[in-house]
Amino acid sequence: MAKRKNFKELKSEYYGLLNDVQALENRISQRLLDLCKQNPDVLIKTITLDSGEVVNITSSRICDPDYIKKCLNTDLRLLYIELIEKSVEAKQPFVQTTIKL
Repeated sequence: MAKRKNFKELKSEYYGLLNDVQALENRISQRLLDLCKQNPDVLIKTITLDSGEVVNITSSRICDPDYIKKCLNTDLRLLYIELIEKSVEAKQPFVQTTIKL
């Protein structure tokens, strides 16, 4: 029979998991920042203003660590990483082949 965890054990496990989540979020933010620096011309989003003007948001416009961490939630960071990676992949002239056995 498994022993029940006491307060100290639960608290330690809880804060350990919080630290793991924070470390993962930092890696996600850093990955987005790196991709933005390496690929500044990738279209992230198109916005139409009330005046009818169309504004293209490229990865260079979000390439700021403070903006990424404070203004973009984790889901949006992951979405932007996916958009940039797909754009870079589409520009690659080489296609990875697979071997079927």
